[in-house]
Amino acid sequence: MMEQKASFGLNIYDDGNCKYVLESDIKMLPFYASWKKSMRGKTFMVLDNDNGIYLHDWEKLCKAFIEINPVRPELVEG
Repeated sequence: MMEQKASFGLNIYDDGNCKYVLESDIKMLPFYASWKKSMRGKTFMVLDNDNGIYLHDWEKLCKAFIEINPVRPELVEG
């Protein structure tokens, strides 16, 4: 079975209740600082050594980011 990918190639994790991406993976992206500012006031999952960002929040932000900024298509496809 192929591993699921979110926008910008991030791994999708599923705890049985919800799907999420890891903040540590987002930190590797060049727009992390902008993303972090956009997350103020949003909820996220507190994990042992990381934060889980709900997949629907991640995808919504990515859609808005792509509409505003030109990106290479290979980065967007998951």
